[in-house]
Amino acid sequence: AYCNRNKVVDLVGLPQADICSALQQQKVTHLSSTPTFARLLCDFDKRFESVESITLGGEIADSRLFEQIERSFPNAKTRNIYASTEGGTLMTSTNDVFTIPHELSDKIRLRASELQIHSSLLAESLRSRGDASDYFATGDLIEIVSEEPLSFRFVGRQGDWINVGGTKVNPQRVEEQALLLDGVCEAFAYGKANSVLGNIVCLDVVLADDSAVTPQRIREFLSQKLERFAIPQIIQMVGEIAMTRTQKKSRSDAPKVGNQPAHEGPELDSES
Repeated sequence: AYCNRNKVVDLVGLPQADICSALQQQKVTHLSSTPTFARLLCDFDKRFESVESITLGGEIADSRLFEQIERSFPNAKTRNIYASTEGGTLMTSTNDVFTIPHELSDKIRLRASELQIHSSLLAESLRSRGDASDYFATGDLIEIVSEEPLSFRFVGRQGDWINVGGTKVNPQRVEEQALLLDGVCEAFAYGKANSVLGNIVCLDVVLADDSAVTPQRIREFLSQKLERFAIPQIIQMVGEIAMTRTQKKSRSDAPKVGNQPAHEGPELDSES
């Protein structure tokens, strides 16, 4: 962009209304974004017709987000990138389902629902981190969509899962289900230490301006879609979901419960 003397519009850190104004006034054509950042833009009842291309990366993008993007950015082609810190860009897709590129078919493998990459794809300083068979475990967990041809979607990170009474809960799945409820614009699930269960699931939710959704309604909705141990025990309504400087949700720095009005449900017993 610099070499071609293209205009570069910095949207990071701006209020949502200012971001939307900048997209329209500056006639932005190409947008690079995390799924969290893109979802914020899709919350508005606006159409950004100047945008021709959207590149997503850095986080898991679910199928609902692609539907939202299609509505809010009607003229844009969307590219979803899978990249790792260790190996750089490895796969691209136009939706949430990926296939392994032919040229990397012998360099990428799936083991126990985890994506592994051959050490030859790593930066030279990291190649010693591979296991005995020269493969590096990325920590990215997948769900197989089809066997022939092999296709899959990413469902979370190995270290992000919440241990509730010995049962693992995927916070990504909790968020995806919460976002299916009309009136919920954004959701962030995380664990909170609990003396009985080890951890309980908490959920921060951003609502649309005209939404009358209550924490009790969210819990009732999720009770139809999630196992009992995965239903958030504490639900907080917040004005925004905190993001890192790279516009991602930070699960390693989960918010403290109690900063916003919260609704706490009945705690699960240890056998549950």
